[in-house]
Amino acid sequence: YNVIISDLKEENLIKAKEELDKIESQSKVEYCICNVTSKKDIQGLIDFTTTKFEIIDIWINNAGVNQPDKAIWELTEEDIDQVLDVDLKGAIMGSKLALEEMSKQHSGAIYNLEGYGSNDAMMLGLSMYGTSKRAITYFTQALAKESEQKQTGVLVGRLSPGIMITEFITNA
Repeated sequence: YNVIISDLKEENLIKAKEELDKIESQSKVEYCICNVTSKKDIQGLIDFTTTKFEIIDIWINNAGVNQPDKAIWELTEEDIDQVLDVDLKGAIMGSKLALEEMSKQHSGAIYNLEGYGSNDAMMLGLSMYGTSKRAITYFTQALAKESEQKQTGVLVGRLSPGIMITEFITNA
């Protein structure tokens, strides 16, 4: 597979690309700086990808940040916004824009990465992170149902660390 990797920091992307380029393969690896809290950046990533490789077969929403190790009432508004904007809104906007693109080709798969809290686990200091990841579970199920009902040809699934694929909903 040809792969586009993205991150906020170019130095991280260069290092990751160098490591991936060491793998003997005919696949190509490219990178694109993308802030998942920016619709413009996500669209830029999609445009970059389709320019390089024509279509998007698989889209993985993997961006995530954690909150400071504090109880919810000790978090600032900025702490809360950052977790929700990156972990939840970023996955929602990424899925929306990727699904729009994949619908044109009537094929593709979108995977949203869950995390701690997606299975209702709770721990002091992870209230906002867990909330965002639990919301990813619902959002992914709802998106899969909508994609199936609208017959987009796009498959939607969720990945959970430690549990390979927890669900894959197909509209075939």
